[in-house]
Amino acid sequence: MRWTVDGTPRPDQVDWLATQMAPQVSANLHAQLFSTDHSAERDFVAGLTAIDECARDLAGASEAYDLAEDELRDRLVANFDLIVKYVTLRIGMTSTTITVKCLDVVEHLLPVLSNAGYKASDYEAQPLLQSLVNKVRASSQLLSPHLTLTPLLVHTGG
Repeated sequence: MRWTVDGTPRPDQVDWLATQMAPQVSANLHAQLFSTDHSAERDFVAGLTAIDECARDLAGASEAYDLAEDELRDRLVANFDLIVKYVTLRIGMTSTTITVKCLDVVEHLLPVLSNAGYKASDYEAQPLLQSLVNKVRASSQLLSPHLTLTPLLVHTGG
């Protein structure tokens, strides 16, 4: 599926990504990331926080999830494309908390990728860059402290 999220994600995009992520994440994390109940935004933040904590503190997360640090890093790298797609689904939401948490995930994931010697392809970076451009257009004041991510992504990309 060609991945472009412009504004509100289409239901087929959400369904496709949910299907792709189901075998890659725990049932609890999947339920948070794709929640549809009245507390969905809170669940999205909880899911993004779990991913962010893994990227931000590999040692702590590997202990908390009983995984070797290398295995956790390898899982984050292997699922980078899915994480980016998920971020593009949520970054366009009107919730400042979700937007900032999406940016935190990207900010903390980039060093993990770099330390693993991983270079994101243009195909992987393009949806995220487009989502960031769209979000900046919509709310440049909110994102100004995080705009330093764009050169990192361009440098990281193919």
